[in-house]
Amino acid sequence: MKDFQDTIHDLLLQDHPFFGPTFTWSNKQKDDFLARKLDRVLVNSSWVNSFLNSFVEFLARGPYDHCLAICWLNKDSHTNRPKPFKFFNFWTKNPNFLTEIKKSWQLPTQGNPMLPLFLKLKNLKTCLRNLNKACYNNIADRVKLKKMELEQIQLSTLNRTSSIDVELNIQSELSSLEQAEKLFLKQKAKMQWLKEGDKCSKFFHSVTASKNKRETIRVLVNDHGRKLEDFDDMASVSLQYVP
Repeated sequence: MKDFQDTIHDLLLQDHPFFGPTFTWSNKQKDDFLARKLDRVLVNSSWVNSFLNSFVEFLARGPYDHCLAICWLNKDSHTNRPKPFKFFNFWTKNPNFLTEIKKSWQLPTQGNPMLPLFLKLKNLKTCLRNLNKACYNNIADRVKLKKMELEQIQLSTLNRTSSIDVELNIQSELSSLEQAEKLFLKQKAKMQWLKEGDKCSKFFHSVTASKNKRETIRVLVNDHGRKLEDFDDMASVSLQYVP
């Protein structure tokens, strides 16, 4: 078993997120019943990054000991709703963060005690989204462009056609963007083991993509055993459990 685990680790393989029973094998013995997770779909970073909408489902065993695994290369999630608001930690590193927060929070509101709080939080959400759009939208592209700009300025500095102060300012801006990108990727993947240099590896991005797959609900089964794959159907059955 250790040799197998070492092989999985060396090949940078990981379990594909799946839908279906937790256990995929049973001994089918009435007096001494056992159920285990013996069947897995292992994929590498090339698979994850090439088939972003792949989907794996384990079916009922039927007359067999093991569950049948079905893998779709492309199975879109039937969702057309806006993404929920998410706070990113790297926003706090922006020098204008507290100023923008204070400006948003001081906007006048009226109403019962709960209404001003609701409106302030709503205004704050818009403020933070604007901050992100202005400073960090497409953070990876911003880092690449800033690197190119720094290279051009460095050549100009060496040719004495540009000031060293300009180069140092751009270098500082690049460092801030790279730090923001690192915090963004770390929070997105929820990995505590992220180290310098890991953020650009294929394995890192494949883990991030796999996490997004796990958080995407593509199928629900209602109390009658019917599979629901349409967003409105899934939303309707989910609301039945809201107290």
